[in-house]
Amino acid sequence: MNLASGLARAVRRIDPELAAAQVRPLDQYLAEAMGPRRFSLSLMSAFALAALALAITGIYAVVMYSVSQRAREFALRSVLGAQRTDLLWLVVRQGVTPALMGIAVGLAVAAAATSALSTLLFGLSAMDPTTFAAVPLVLFFVAVIACLGPGLRASSNSLVR
Repeated sequence: MNLASGLARAVRRIDPELAAAQVRPLDQYLAEAMGPRRFSLSLMSAFALAALALAITGIYAVVMYSVSQRAREFALRSVLGAQRTDLLWLVVRQGVTPALMGIAVGLAVAAAATSALSTLLFGLSAMDPTTFAAVPLVLFFVAVIACLGPGLRASSNSLVR
């Protein structure tokens, strides 16, 4: 930037018609050009995190409601000799099974929609294997984490009344 004024004078001497008034570092030009895309990406990331939080809350609420409705069943299973880990596994398995079906359907829909979405991707192929592996894993772990709370409650002795 120290050379900007001297550079502008040299350009004006060569061709007075050229505008050399806005001499800035390339980083500033790139930041200005990428600003709208960066904003869109930030906004989409915020919505994705909100959707993930809603998914966790929804799965937790549905599984917790199911556990509260089945409190007597879990107490009876416990009295009949079911271990805490058996009850925990039962709740987690029954909560994660629909999530796995949703992940499978989502993968199929995503694979089918890749041709329509390929124009929106920058620097990625439409069938990016990392994305197609990471997203289902994250959603699976979200479902497991959401089911652990109700599963621990079902397996605790507080359900025995």
